[in-house]
Amino acid sequence: MRKTLSVRAVFVIFLLSTLVLPLGFFSTVQAEQLRFATSYKLSPIYTTLLAALEKRGIWKQNGIDAKTISFRGGRRMFQAITAGSLDIATADTIGTVRAAFAGAPFKIVADYAGGSYFGVYVPGNSPLQKPTDLKGKKIGVSRAGGSTHAIGRLLVKALGISAEVKFISIAGFSARIASLKSGTIDGSIHGTLSTAELVPKGVLRLLVSTADYLPKNWSFHVVVTRNVFLKRDPAMVKRSVSAVIKAIEEARSHRTWVKEELKKELHFSEAAAQYVSERIFPKPGTRVRLEGLAVVRDFLLEYGLTKKGKALPLKQIVAPEFIE
Repeated sequence: MRKTLSVRAVFVIFLLSTLVLPLGFFSTVQAEQLRFATSYKLSPIYTTLLAALEKRGIWKQNGIDAKTISFRGGRRMFQAITAGSLDIATADTIGTVRAAFAGAPFKIVADYAGGSYFGVYVPGNSPLQKPTDLKGKKIGVSRAGGSTHAIGRLLVKALGISAEVKFISIAGFSARIASLKSGTIDGSIHGTLSTAELVPKGVLRLLVSTADYLPKNWSFHVVVTRNVFLKRDPAMVKRSVSAVIKAIEEARSHRTWVKEELKKELHFSEAAAQYVSERIFPKPGTRVRLEGLAVVRDFLLEYGLTKKGKALPLKQIVAPEFIE
């Protein structure tokens, strides 16, 4: 015959179920993980930012469990945001505003300067010595009609040699360097921090930088969040923005640590790592600066990166509660 359970056994089973079941249940239900991305894997700016967030404990200090990914370009990252694969991301302001005007489903929530400027580089042994020597020369850009092309046009316009310069589209950093070495082009446009390893070796030499020609209040980098995520978890977005701003300040306060991270993560030489660590994040990060976005918008319109009539009102592409 089947034995019946005693009252005491039933009580013990009930007690265990009330204790064990919740533990098992909560072990399978975890807090939502933030999906954070940077637009370019090899950028010393984004490499340093991620290192500060992760290795200096900034995520944890803000109560955030984050999964991070770095892309090979802003376009792919914005596609991931549109597909719902990311929550928060960071990229250069030019590409971000262009994507926002094209209808990408995100809002801008923060602004910062990475410390890098675009510039025209020539081979270390080039006979070109001053910016106006570019007259009649060929300059390599990543894509015709793209951001580096527009930056190049801004520079030659400021130098008064627009009609005498020819831009050549050559996709890929390495391909442009090879074209410089072969003499196919005379100069090439790159970021001043991303070239830090090649300048000390004499491979490249900076001929002219946009640092002296960009409009005041220029916005260099921004942080964005997917519209759906901002609506669903505004508190997490607020903590994430705070974390990014704190990470930037952490890097600004520990430049020797930054130097060592660049040597470890990007295999920079001592000289290159020292150069970048001294210049990265020259100012604290902030919330959204509408004046900075306005300058970038005007640049996009002037150089044809955005067609007239396609530029949205700036307050339509930012989260109002994050305006500086």
